[in-house]
Amino acid sequence: MNATKKLTIYLDGTPREVAPGRYTGAQIRALTSPPARDLFWDIEDAADPAIASDAVITVSDGMRFYTSLPVTIYLDAHPYTVSAGAISEQQLRHLPAPPVSDDDAIWRDIPDANDRRLAHGEMLEVTGGERFFSASERHRPVTIIVNTRPKRVEQRELSFQDLVALAFDNPPTGENVLFTITYSKADGPNSKGSLPIDGVLTVKEGTIVSVQHSDKS
Repeated sequence: MNATKKLTIYLDGTPREVAPGRYTGAQIRALTSPPARDLFWDIEDAADPAIASDAVITVSDGMRFYTSLPVTIYLDAHPYTVSAGAISEQQLRHLPAPPVSDDDAIWRDIPDANDRRLAHGEMLEVTGGERFFSASERHRPVTIIVNTRPKRVEQRELSFQDLVALAFDNPPTGENVLFTITYSKADGPNSKGSLPIDGVLTVKEGTIVSVQHSDKS
């Protein structure tokens, strides 16, 4: 006889395998060690209701819950202990002493993807180990597209020579080699055009650059 198929639910971001069925809030809270004091149902794009100890719910695969257990998150590489679950951008901003300046934004560090700027006052769910950083919009790393390939750059102002180096691992050389650079979706009023050899391009997330070369001999 086959064993009962398990479902996966998420508690404070951690997957937990449970048997299908109906569970009280107390039974779900008991999946943590020690049992959590509070339990909330994480519903996307809606208010997250608290689940009382005697409330009964039917679990389904992929359901997400969070508790008030303390977890460690990182802001600018410094660890802070907060309650798992909902936290606001303003609460993150005030974790350090003194707080993060209003001139800087708070960013969520997303591994292997573009980091996301938090909106002012935004509410978000946090689990243990998440990382955030503060930075001026002008100084955070961005990803641009150079000759169809994504390139992560630390600075926003790139010279003609910087872009050639990004485009080619081993740029062609010689007195007859001529490079031309065109771009689109750049920062500032001149968002599209051609870059002169002595020019500097101000880039932003998603700027597209094409670097071509020819032999004028």
